[in-house]
Amino acid sequence: MDADTTDLDADEQTSPSTRRAFLTAAAVGGTAIGLGTVPGAGQTEPERIELGGDTPGWVGRAPADIEGETNPTLTLVPGRSYEVVWENVDGQPHNFVVRDGDGEDIVRSEIISEEGATQTVEFEATEAMAEYLCEVHPTTMLGDVSVEEQDTPTPTPDADEEEDTETETETEDDDEDDDDAEPAFESDLVEEQVGDVASLTLDLGDRDEMRVSIGSEAVNYLTSFTVVDGSDDGEVTIELNTFVAGSGDDPGVSAADEDDEIRDVERELVGIDPSLSSAPYPVEASADGRVVAESLLVLQPRETEGAGAGVAPRRADTTQSEDFAEAVTERERVAVGDWAVLRVDASGLYATLDEAADLRSDEYGYDLTIEEADVINRSPMGVPLDEIALVTDAENDRFFAAVDSDRFDVDQPYEATFTITDANPYVADGEEESVSASFRTVERTATIDAEEPVSVPTGEVTLSGTTTVAPGTTLTVSATGEGGDEFLKIARPTVEADGAWSASLDFSDVAPGTPVTFEVVGLSDQIEGEVSEE
Repeated sequence: MDADTTDLDADEQTSPSTRRAFLTAAAVGGTAIGLGTVPGAGQTEPERIELGGDTPGWVGRAPADIEGETNPTLTLVPGRSYEVVWENVDGQPHNFVVRDGDGEDIVRSEIISEEGATQTVEFEATEAMAEYLCEVHPTTMLGDVSVEEQDTPTPTPDADEEEDTETETETEDDDEDDDDAEPAFESDLVEEQVGDVASLTLDLGDRDEMRVSIGSEAVNYLTSFTVVDGSDDGEVTIELNTFVAGSGDDPGVSAADEDDEIRDVERELVGIDPSLSSAPYPVEASADGRVVAESLLVLQPRETEGAGAGVAPRRADTTQSEDFAEAVTERERVAVGDWAVLRVDASGLYATLDEAADLRSDEYGYDLTIEEADVINRSPMGVPLDEIALVTDAENDRFFAAVDSDRFDVDQPYEATFTITDANPYVADGEEESVSASFRTVERTATIDAEEPVSVPTGEVTLSGTTTVAPGTTLTVSATGEGGDEFLKIARPTVEADGAWSASLDFSDVAPGTPVTFEVVGLSDQIEGEVSEE
């Protein structure tokens, strides 16, 4: 993927006049505020944030809740104006950039290199903002931006408005009464695997509560309960934990929405085991002594299908299941600093697999090991559970066990194995199910596909290469001019699935004969070249 290119003159990097510089234009899709711009609604002055710009990381200075933190999260309110004042602490080239979730610039300032120089950047917060960084040191000077709406009081209507509202409400209520909506389940057939949590959504029609039953005498299980629509959205989603619902103290029934309620639970028939067996379970909703809605819950046998090794960028968030799953690339080579990932394809685990500690459980029969392979004359070193991040994806019957590969030795092979023993009620006595995958850590490097000296034609030039870092990682490619025509050009390509990258740089404004040094910042060797007449 080609990256956006930013041209930065050397004079802009080092001039003392940048001691207090204001951003006057935004990059892509954002709003930047310059001198004289009016702050957000209700503001007389922009809110001030103070940072120290140092190559190892941004250092929070103000407000007090970020003071002393390295790369603190900046919490902003959309539509509000902010003033970021930062000081160049170490005399290295730095600037302040805000990007969206796709890595596109929203706000960007010029680069300054003078130690002690300060720069003021004013902008209006938007919901697209996701991170801030220095584009010269994007791997260390990188922090999150959290944009959150601020609660505002509800205005009090005047008497006329109240009267109109009451009239409209009465009319709407009358219409709803006329409709006399009948209750119904969202689906008349719900399938789930035993050992998982089954979800059943009931539309209550014009009612606030109803009686629901799951099971029958035919399956030797019957539980009934009352559902209450506390959220006033007209529906309740019932969650049934099939691992514990069969017997024991926990009926395993709950409401998905914390504002809704499940009460008056009666277990009329219970089986001999806590875990429900594979079978069809009738579901009925009743009102005024009659059944008004029906569905069928079919619990299928659970399976352990396989496993694979993968890698995810170091910035991938293990607390966001869907986003993390999309960031994982299947491969056995993991660059130091990226997430080393074991993917396990298995159903029937997600009523019990809530945290990493559950991955080694005698109660559930789970055992996950990640340890050195091919070790001779000593015990292999393993990874403790507190260094493993669990990411579950119940909708797709899989989970991920992720480990920061900084803790692994380079070029040492590792084996990750997940086993379910017969302590689990869904595994037959004397048997077990096991899947595994292997991976190896490598150095974090990149190459540029060019031979020295590089002849650089005027105009747009495309560079390409490969890297060991995880696909989806954003690289920083720099071209530095020396001699009488100094410049710094930056491109930000994204690593493709096969480890390749491509970036475009524009040399149409550079005089022929100017020496150029290319580098994938922090990852590759420098390559020398010269701008040619061609």
